[in-house]
Amino acid sequence: EVREVEVKGRNSWHQQEDHGHTQSYNRYLFDLALLHKDIEELPDDPHVLYYLGTTHFALLESSTGKGEHSLTDQMSQWIASGVKFLEQRCQDRHVKNKMVPEEQSWAALRWLAYAYQNFLHDFDKAAYWYERCVAFDPPRADCPTFLAKVYRSNGHVDRAWASLAVVLRSPMQER
Repeated sequence: EVREVEVKGRNSWHQQEDHGHTQSYNRYLFDLALLHKDIEELPDDPHVLYYLGTTHFALLESSTGKGEHSLTDQMSQWIASGVKFLEQRCQDRHVKNKMVPEEQSWAALRWLAYAYQNFLHDFDKAAYWYERCVAFDPPRADCPTFLAKVYRSNGHVDRAWASLAVVLRSPMQER
């Protein structure tokens, strides 16, 4: 095990090996290669599933930037892989497991909903996963706000307002 701290002005091992900085395309490719080895050894590990899913999406966004793009076959494969691993990660056996970090479970639910909303444009599945995210951590404002956007952009103004109203009435909790 190695713990590496990136220091300004110092080349890290990743930079020396031409993997690039933390959020670079080459670094995500390197990370995915390691994660695919991890999943062979730990096929149902929630941590590995989470990072496999999110790293596929990060690779996609590092290669294209944000916004609307025509999907290539490679991009479609990254999206499908990211969704596949996050759907495995978002199964109740992981999300309800007290030994798994709650913040990572919440993030996995949110990332999966985001993928259905922005990459696959699937209203029903985006709403489903945002609803699961809201149910997982009701006082948190992020998922109800994103859910409201999904509802509004699909013509469900009353449902959008109901989702936002819950957030507006909920006291903020310390984290």
